[in-house]
Amino acid sequence: MMNNNFHTKLLQHQEVAFLKLKDLKVGALFMDMGTGKTRTIFEVFDYKYRKNKVNKLVFICPFTTKENIYMEFKKHFKIIPNFELYAYETIQSSDAKYLKMFNSIDEKTMLVLDESHFIKNIKSKRTDRMLAISKKVKYKFIMTGTPTPKHAGDLYAQFNFLDPRILGYPSYNQFVKKHLELDKGGLYVKKSHNLDYLTSKIIHYTYQVKKYECLTLPPKEQHTLYTYMDLLSKDDYYKFKSFYLDRIIDCDYVQEGVIFSMYTVLQHICDLSDNKYFEMLDVIENLKGRKIIYFKFIDSLNKAKKMIKANGIETFEYSGRYSLHDRSINLRNWKASANGVLLITYGTGAFSLNLQESNIIIYMNLTFDYSKRIQSEDRIHRIGQDKECKYIQICTEAGIESIINKSIDKKVNFIIELTKEINAIKNNKTIDTRKELQALWERYT
Repeated sequence: MMNNNFHTKLLQHQEVAFLKLKDLKVGALFMDMGTGKTRTIFEVFDYKYRKNKVNKLVFICPFTTKENIYMEFKKHFKIIPNFELYAYETIQSSDAKYLKMFNSIDEKTMLVLDESHFIKNIKSKRTDRMLAISKKVKYKFIMTGTPTPKHAGDLYAQFNFLDPRILGYPSYNQFVKKHLELDKGGLYVKKSHNLDYLTSKIIHYTYQVKKYECLTLPPKEQHTLYTYMDLLSKDDYYKFKSFYLDRIIDCDYVQEGVIFSMYTVLQHICDLSDNKYFEMLDVIENLKGRKIIYFKFIDSLNKAKKMIKANGIETFEYSGRYSLHDRSINLRNWKASANGVLLITYGTGAFSLNLQESNIIIYMNLTFDYSKRIQSEDRIHRIGQDKECKYIQICTEAGIESIINKSIDKKVNFIIELTKEINAIKNNKTIDTRKELQALWERYT
């Protein structure tokens, strides 16, 4: 089974996954972050290559993880195979790159989608192009640790990419009728149904494993540190909170995008409060070793960077402001440091990076996105980690941050929930609308 083209050996759960997929033309690796999906799929490719089934590997991943995938090829293969690496974002935005890839693949190409939940939106241009490409390829595989970030509908495009016959629905609407319960407007998914039937359709093609089932990793410790907003931030917060309430009361109908924008502004005000950064500095100075700090807002990152450097501590930035090459240099330098702080944004560093050189993550800005939060945690809680992982989020007393935390814990989109409640109150002519909206806004902010 095994051969000598690899520097590394498969772990037991990876070997089980390999045995299940090696003779399939299509398959899914739904393995938790940090359990070694990439190494497993390399073994599948190498097996098919030695059987003369394929002669090239085309690997598609989020743009921010391309450099990491390159390093994975070098880390595992003794002789690196013929491969091409593309980013979802590039395929979506560049007609030239899309056509280049489309024309370069044939029936002896093995096509792999890493973080395949990136094509979960059946209506997106990205998904449309990936489905078109898939028709040219016989051997294709998907990999993700979060196959259903929101609901069962996230599986439809992923398995259609593999083969529409697996699920057996001629259209997404047919799938929805069988498996999803929508709200009255038909826009939002309230609940998933018939999951046992859905599982029975995909189980033959899928290997799934949770981290706790296959790895003995150190425990995770979650901490939330609360600070009071400074007076200027607090004044701004309540001014905008009151201003937005008046806007909500005055309009006839509220859209999600409006609520999201309001929440983003309120969160931004909280996240620039000076007291958060004093607390951050205290945490950094009292914990030994390399640290990672996640940010949503660049000006928040800038403020943290300035304060940390002023206190004589090395910082290394991994954000979209740097080229992929420069980010890689910063990452290598951070890993070589003793107590360096990696400043990282969710957009560039939530997926696929191996950061187990640290066991400490600090969250300065919370994210509304469940998958980004979970994925970010597993940048350090993965194969190779031998220390207890500490996750420290620094929050203010403002209600908005506790609401974000609750939405992550419950895996719900509270923006949708709040928008529904607001419009329900507006449509109810038997109540004091202003009073009810004031009470609702107070609960959510």
